[in-house]
Amino acid sequence: MTSAHEVVRAMCDAYERAVNASDSDAYGRLFTPDAIRIPPGSELERGPEEIAKGEQASYDDYQLSIRSTPIDVVELGDRWIYALADVEGQAVVRADGSGSSFRATKAWLLHQLPTGEWRLARHMWNTRP
Repeated sequence: MTSAHEVVRAMCDAYERAVNASDSDAYGRLFTPDAIRIPPGSELERGPEEIAKGEQASYDDYQLSIRSTPIDVVELGDRWIYALADVEGQAVVRADGSGSSFRATKAWLLHQLPTGEWRLARHMWNTRP
């Protein structure tokens, strides 16, 4: 049986791969059909398609490179995990090549689907210095 920490570590890895490849389709597949994502200062997004569309808008403007690390994992039941992940990254503006570093804390609620796959059911984050 896979531990909750292993599930979150695997999600961090999949999240990194999708973001670092600017692959909004792969990013959207990380979410449950009824997922909600709340970007800072933005309206919430519902479902994998809307979430992927919102993520693609970021990729259109920026090339992102991130590293994601679990910092807290709480198993809420047989099929639910709450997790916090630390993200450190670089963002390069596609229009002019200028770049900057950023840090964020991601809050995730993961749900195990009947297929056994773990997906993000809720996702919100803040940026920090």
